[in-house]
Amino acid sequence: PMTMTRKQRLLAPWLAITLLSPCSSAFVTPNHHHSPLAVAALWSTSTTNDLPNCYDDAPIDKYGKLDFAITDSIHLPDDRRPTLLQAIANPRDILAMVLLAVGTGLSYENLLGRYDEDYLLLEKLSIGLGALSFVAAMLQIKVGYQVSARPRRGVIDDAVMNAYAGCYSLAVSWLAWRASPFCPTALEQLDGIVLWLASLVFLFSLVAPIMTLVENDVDDEYSSSWSKVMTKAIRQSPFSSSSKENDCIVPSSLSENELFRTQGMLAIGVLGCVFVPDCISFALGGSSGWWDRVTALHPSQRILESSTTLFALYATEASMIATRCARKGVAPYRFCVPAFAVVCALLALVPCACCLFYLGGDVSFFSFYKE
Repeated sequence: PMTMTRKQRLLAPWLAITLLSPCSSAFVTPNHHHSPLAVAALWSTSTTNDLPNCYDDAPIDKYGKLDFAITDSIHLPDDRRPTLLQAIANPRDILAMVLLAVGTGLSYENLLGRYDEDYLLLEKLSIGLGALSFVAAMLQIKVGYQVSARPRRGVIDDAVMNAYAGCYSLAVSWLAWRASPFCPTALEQLDGIVLWLASLVFLFSLVAPIMTLVENDVDDEYSSSWSKVMTKAIRQSPFSSSSKENDCIVPSSLSENELFRTQGMLAIGVLGCVFVPDCISFALGGSSGWWDRVTALHPSQRILESSTTLFALYATEASMIATRCARKGVAPYRFCVPAFAVVCALLALVPCACCLFYLGGDVSFFSFYKE
């Protein structure tokens, strides 16, 4: 039976999220003066439909007023900004917060260097929630839930971004499962299919922002440009709520705010594609016993590889929460991006450094690809 100590360790992340949430809007939202109790009370009364997502005098196109994803909310008065709790009081963000709560627990265990049964349980929960996040993203696109109906160029398009984030979460979850100590033998038989697909997702994280930036300001006559094809492929697919629309007019250029966001996605993409060598190695040598040889030589390699991929999962979820909050006017994107960087450091970079410190004697950094 689970001891009280183990129960406390597993419940600690949930307690931390509960205690910190009422105060977190003060960090994300500039110049808000709500007390923690007042902010907590808003949790039960707020709805997504009540939140502003554009200026009252914003320019209008066929889809309505241009929203904050295009214009940013830098000039929105503070008294009109929703709190963080109001913004995340919806099923999609609650799922993401549950995943981040589990990630908080796994990151905490890394800080202490504890890699026991509780750690593996947190990994299993993270993998399951990562797969569920993919399903949620696909459902969002299908029904149009919190996905803008306005087509935009390339990876910055809301439907494309949600599809990419969902696929990325599934890819890192699968890779973490494949590399983990609890990977079932039957999973190896899928290496030659799934991990090649996962490598394409990781490559997309780098290529898509580059193509979106390179083709910015391209004349509308170039209707076959890759960034436009990207948008139309998602929005006109049978899995999209807008698939029945006859036209999908994609603008030829990005707004200043979209340019800033795409540049940020390029920086993320540079880190996001680091798992391509792992996927290729598994796809080429996993079924031949390569991974068994590696883990025999380096006993902690399974923990290291599964952990680092899950850190990427937490960063992806935090990024999407920040994006959705900025689009609702919680804070301008230029405030949310640094906040996202802090969360990534706490949930990914610092725990990863601790993981390398504690497991460094039993792992290989690069040579294992050739073993």
